[in-house]
Amino acid sequence: YLRKFGVKVTTLDFKSEYKPDVVGDVRVLPFGDNTFDMAIACEVLEHMPFEDTLKALGEMRRVSRRTVLISVPDARRTLMGLRLKLPLIKELNVSLRYPAFTRQVVTTERGHHWEIGKIGSPLRRIRKAFADVGFRGVRSGPLPDTPRNHSFLLEKVPQQ
Repeated sequence: YLRKFGVKVTTLDFKSEYKPDVVGDVRVLPFGDNTFDMAIACEVLEHMPFEDTLKALGEMRRVSRRTVLISVPDARRTLMGLRLKLPLIKELNVSLRYPAFTRQVVTTERGHHWEIGKIGSPLRRIRKAFADVGFRGVRSGPLPDTPRNHSFLLEKVPQQ
């Protein structure tokens, strides 16, 4: 999608059958420091133990010049979203939520080790992990087209 708009993109995956530009591991990125304007990981980090997620975030911070965008599942309540564009009216975004009665430990049925809102991974723990790795949150929340996921735009905090 980004390439259609002329953005230079380098993809990485550990599975060669997906035909990424680079076969590798997000926990040990094969790129130099400050190589990219932005590093993006959508629905990736929850597939590894949380300790490995911290390694991946550190690597993404290292290879990005300024920002990192991630998206992870949010098990807290969002069921679906609706985005309306009406003539002469600004875009309207609505999310339908349901009570989060289940807060059990994540099983590996989808290969997830953690999700926001499940036992052991509340949102505050995730935000603290970002700060511990050297980020500050710029924006956070669900996007209209993926209301079950929580997106974070993170900015590198200069090291002292």
